[in-house]
Amino acid sequence: MDVLVCLIWLGSFHHVGLHPELVEEHVDESFFPRERTRALIGIALYAPAAVIGGFMAPPAALAIFFTLAVFYWLTSQGLSSFPRSAGGLLTSYGLV
Repeated sequence: MDVLVCLIWLGSFHHVGLHPELVEEHVDESFFPRERTRALIGIALYAPAAVIGGFMAPPAALAIFFTLAVFYWLTSQGLSSFPRSAGGLLTSYGLV
């Protein structure tokens, strides 16, 4: 199911990236094409995690699912807003 969601996001980001007239003026035109990477990461990790969880090691699949949830939380404002250091991470989320 998660792979399908990521495929939908990938298609949406691709479509909006090809049609800049759909983007509000204050949004950088490169935002949507750049965000396709987030959807591709989801597809690349959710699919193997489902296979691993279903046939081999459910705890390993849970670790991948948890890691992806944290990844999407940290990049919820886009990949460009992702803090590049632990200090930047703590500061950007008001933890220090």
